[in-house]
Amino acid sequence: MWRFMLSVQMLVTMLGLGSAAWGQNWSENFESYANGQVLYNVNGWSGWNNVQGVAGSCTTQQAHGGSKSILIQPNDDAIRTFESGYNVGRGTMRAWMYLARAQHTADTYYIVQNEYTHGGPYQWCIELQFDITTQTVLDDFRDESGVVNIIYDRWVELRFEIDIDNDFITCYYNNQEVSSGQLFIRGGNAQIKNLDLYSTGSTNYFDDLAVTGLHSYELLPWPFLQIEGPCPGVMTFRVSHASPGGMVAFIYGLQEGMFRIPNGRLCAGTEIGISDPRVARTVRADQNGVAVLSGAVQGGFCDQVFMQGLDLNTCAGSGVELVSQQTGRETRCIYTIDCRLENDGGDCAAPVRRLVQDLDPAARFVYTILCRRSNLNCPSVLFYKLRVYYRVNGGELQDCTMDVRLVARDPEQRCVRPIPRPFTGRLGPQPSDCGPW
Repeated sequence: MWRFMLSVQMLVTMLGLGSAAWGQNWSENFESYANGQVLYNVNGWSGWNNVQGVAGSCTTQQAHGGSKSILIQPNDDAIRTFESGYNVGRGTMRAWMYLARAQHTADTYYIVQNEYTHGGPYQWCIELQFDITTQTVLDDFRDESGVVNIIYDRWVELRFEIDIDNDFITCYYNNQEVSSGQLFIRGGNAQIKNLDLYSTGSTNYFDDLAVTGLHSYELLPWPFLQIEGPCPGVMTFRVSHASPGGMVAFIYGLQEGMFRIPNGRLCAGTEIGISDPRVARTVRADQNGVAVLSGAVQGGFCDQVFMQGLDLNTCAGSGVELVSQQTGRETRCIYTIDCRLENDGGDCAAPVRRLVQDLDPAARFVYTILCRRSNLNCPSVLFYKLRVYYRVNGGELQDCTMDVRLVARDPEQRCVRPIPRPFTGRLGPQPSDCGPW
């Protein structure tokens, strides 16, 4: 049972959703910078493609809240990146803008991108244009809800009500709706990656920027144990996604079960999936996080001994695998999620719900369960607790469990075991409950 819980977790993490804390995620009032300071490679600010000459600068010429704001001069293209990217949640992005009529000599823009790295690739999801010809606010990607005139010579709020989960946005200027519609209308990843303040020739100011209710949420792959070779015979035990250059313990025992590493030992408090575990050997992982143990296995061990890998740096354990004559030839049963989220109040509920929403309903692949004997039939319906490992807004690793209902798609179909992506993090010994399905 414990083995299957971790196996399902690995597939969910492999699918790679992404991270967040609740409340105000980010804000900027420019009060911490010196007057005239160029905001280049400081607190996430830079210039387009990391060019210093187009970065904005701190100024006391205008201010909304305190005494300073960011100055955007002709041809400036100031970038503020969100390193992890906001990829779940429903929230608000705000900014206050000051545009003097005498200084509005060319178009200027408030831009948000859902894909951005210096030098590319790029993708745009929000682009409000302050049009010099019509002196109105235009949405370059969506139809305008009506005519919204530019207000000059005073501070005006820009507000964006963003629903990443449902791919929808409503844009406001001075509490007037400019537009609404699909958020990621040009394609690309479903995330908010940066803020881009760009002017083709005008001078303008921005202050009191903030993002609330949007989160960076990442589900993390875990060490993955693979067993290869005939039993009896020379077999290879391979743990991938361990800490590069770190030590990995290969643990074995005669029975699956829960064993907590006692105090005073490495990884104290971590749960092992083998009762009465023994360490066969510790092996240093290579630069790719792969640790390999090879050796001759006697016939008396076949179908009797269970193996597990433990990353001694992160204290993360792999799934438990049986050393079997059938290794590599098991029947693999494909299960899909057949459920709906009833309570979205838990921290890890939103990204798991996103997992279900983002996949095609006909192909909601969860995991291929290894049937330990080739003649063992897979149950058509399986109720289980899904254990999820995740990080919120780049913070400490957390885990929780969710009740799910799994339905076999095709008990006879065979497929390749999924391989998780690289990871970082540390295992928490007891997962919390994160809401029912």
